[in-house]
Amino acid sequence: MPEPAQSTQGSGSAGAAQTEQPAVTDQAGPKPEDVAQLPPSSDAVHKLKALLDTVPDIRQQRVESLRQAIVNGSFKVSLEHIAEAMLASGA
Repeated sequence: MPEPAQSTQGSGSAGAAQTEQPAVTDQAGPKPEDVAQLPPSSDAVHKLKALLDTVPDIRQQRVESLRQAIVNGSFKVSLEHIAEAMLASGA
């Protein structure tokens, strides 16, 4: 493995404070070898896409039931559940 190039600056205090910086590579996007490509004609891709399209983004019935429970005062907060969720998420 080649050694890093040495600085040719003078030995003054300003030159001593500078450190060698690694060469910056292009960070525009993933390298081609890091990207998985699936053929667009894949049956599995089409089936999964069709299945995903049937799932709603928001479970409106669940949202409405929670909203009603909050409004009528029957929604109970579990401190243990909140604490477990916080510990699990690293918060």
